[in-house]
Amino acid sequence: MSSLPFSSAAAGAATTLAIALGAIAAYTDLRQRRVPNLLVGPFAVGALALAFLSGNLAGWFVLSVSTAFAFAYAAYRIGAWAGGDAKFFTVIAAFYAIATGGAGGPFAFATLFLNSVIAMLPIAAMMFGGRAAGAKVDWKAVAAKAAKAGIAGAIVAGVIAFFVKSAPVGSLAAGFAAA
Repeated sequence: MSSLPFSSAAAGAATTLAIALGAIAAYTDLRQRRVPNLLVGPFAVGALALAFLSGNLAGWFVLSVSTAFAFAYAAYRIGAWAGGDAKFFTVIAAFYAIATGGAGGPFAFATLFLNSVIAMLPIAAMMFGGRAAGAKVDWKAVAAKAAKAGIAGAIVAGVIAFFVKSAPVGSLAAGFAAA
């Protein structure tokens, strides 16, 4: 996919905006237990403007963000995520698409999501590790609590995933298998 438009300036701006969104969303989520539309909306407009100005507002961008939205909406509908999580993930996926120049195609959000899950594992271990050390653990309940731990952990994991975006999950899995 080397024919897709890519600019290091656009990638830097997308990464900076994603980190700003993550920091502000983490703050509002921790204080209010919600991520308001008035926060996510301007960043969504910013992602569209950045995509347009950098020449990334093309079919691949629309398909990538639409696919990420469909995934996030499905997670919301089945109760795995709250509405703020879905909105946040969709906008972060838009910034991710710009930052990577469309590498990974319409399912690039899967790399973002899986890297976020991998980054979240140490946080989940700290949150639930003490209980897991007990003799009887209801793993289903622990998993349900971890899934509903809130967007703050997902935001931290998403920001970390942005920094490891150049190492797709397939490469990470190959690295673990080789070790």
